[in-house]
Amino acid sequence: IIHLKGDLPTFGGLGSSAAFCVAMARALAKAEGKDYDNDKICEIAYEGEKAFHGNPSGIDNTLATYGGIKEFIRGKTPSENVFNDINIDYQMDMVIVFSGKISKTAEMVSNVQTFKDKYPKEFEQMSNEMKEIIRESKQALMDKSLEKLGNLMDKNQELLKQVGVSYSINNKVVSYLKEYNALGAKLTGGGGGGSNIGLFKNEAEAQRAVDLLKQKGYIAFKTKVPYIL
Repeated sequence: IIHLKGDLPTFGGLGSSAAFCVAMARALAKAEGKDYDNDKICEIAYEGEKAFHGNPSGIDNTLATYGGIKEFIRGKTPSENVFNDINIDYQMDMVIVFSGKISKTAEMVSNVQTFKDKYPKEFEQMSNEMKEIIRESKQALMDKSLEKLGNLMDKNQELLKQVGVSYSINNKVVSYLKEYNALGAKLTGGGGGGSNIGLFKNEAEAQRAVDLLKQKGYIAFKTKVPYIL
């Protein structure tokens, strides 16, 4: 029997299943006397992620294994996925908020596939817009332009609404984050509830937003990205 303990919420959208799979892979390898490197641990964790999400992207288990900030380019197969490190010398202040509904990532992935099959041209256009947002976001990170990054988060959120994965409860939380001075806000993960994130210019602004959200009954906390142990 495996008992899971930790302070990472399992609401959906925070990579908790991937963190669990990576931790379990490391623990079982150690118990068996295996000295697996990160590549092997990540490979094992990806198999575990399939049990949770069906067709995972590979992002969560990779970040849970290696940490940091990475650009992800999905290949036709998991072995063809590309992860490029984005190294920055500062931390960003983020607020995480639970929407109130546990997200079912596998269901959201299926919904996106349905949208793609039904509206292929629209999906292609949205995908191109997403790629441009990713390109500009990478540059904004390198330039330490948090205002620009926040604006791109907002644009991304609009596309997620169009594809149907940002539910009304997500949209409501995003509107609160923006009201409380977030530079940008969006859902995180598969959507359909789960968690939302907001980017703030400093820790004091982030804490103020957390306090106001808690007053409204939401579960919220602040963190730094990238997180340094």
